[in-house]
Amino acid sequence: MTRMMRPLLAAAVMGIAMGVLPATAQTLGPALPGRIAIAADVFDRVPDGYVIEERFLSGTAKSFRAEGQGPHAPITVVGSAPYTTRVVVVRPKDPGRFNGSVVVEWNNVTSSADAAPDWNFIHREIVRDGYAYMAVSVQKAGLYGHGISESGLKPVKEADPERYAPLDHPGDEFSYDIFSQAGALVRDRAADLLGPLKPKRVLAIGESQSAGFLTTYVNMVDAVARVFDGFLIHSRFGKQSGINGEFRADIKTKSSLPDTFVAAHPNRPAGSRPDIHHRDRPPLHDDNRW
Repeated sequence: MTRMMRPLLAAAVMGIAMGVLPATAQTLGPALPGRIAIAADVFDRVPDGYVIEERFLSGTAKSFRAEGQGPHAPITVVGSAPYTTRVVVVRPKDPGRFNGSVVVEWNNVTSSADAAPDWNFIHREIVRDGYAYMAVSVQKAGLYGHGISESGLKPVKEADPERYAPLDHPGDEFSYDIFSQAGALVRDRAADLLGPLKPKRVLAIGESQSAGFLTTYVNMVDAVARVFDGFLIHSRFGKQSGINGEFRADIKTKSSLPDTFVAAHPNRPAGSRPDIHHRDRPPLHDDNRW
């Protein structure tokens, strides 16, 4: 974990957002035995004192349209579609080790496979300080391939066709609501996802392309969804993704900084945006100098 990211993750615990996502019919499947398909096999080794479980999540997701111009335009619902995706939960066995915070990662699909880069960055901090963690396969390319680049890594449904046959993704325009629904499950289905753990905070995190989508989520969806208590937007480019699911959308944010920490505060009024805190300007997408 970089020196900069540790205080940012700790600071995310300080931001408390009020409100919940409106109820949406969902199905959370049982924990699956066997090997988890993920880029770089990052979940093959279970940290000492932790449990790793993979489950399928099904529901009906909404898509949105921006009503206006700019990164903070209000949104309206324009469509819905069924989906089935997967989540991977890493949690302490002992409730006494749990610090109350669950980190929810928007998996990265740039390689045309499903990857959890921020787990690589922060897993030592997660285990050392007693966080729980959940990776969410939010975007279609992680399941089917055909992302921005072809890395030779297999997308989930190619890596194990039999295991992942039920997975079905309607498109990235539905990714924002899929992420909201997954985050809401941390509280709504805590006993199923986390066993004996009682979550107090749910923190969203995403790196690179995922950070671009997460920036759009903060700017346009968060005020409606009201699911997450804080955000760590890690190593993004200067633009946010489109609410229509396009990654390279021509939407500039007010800040040109590539990395942004966003903290929501107690008693944040409905419809308001969380405060945004920036570090001094680093090189674009340069993780290792932090």
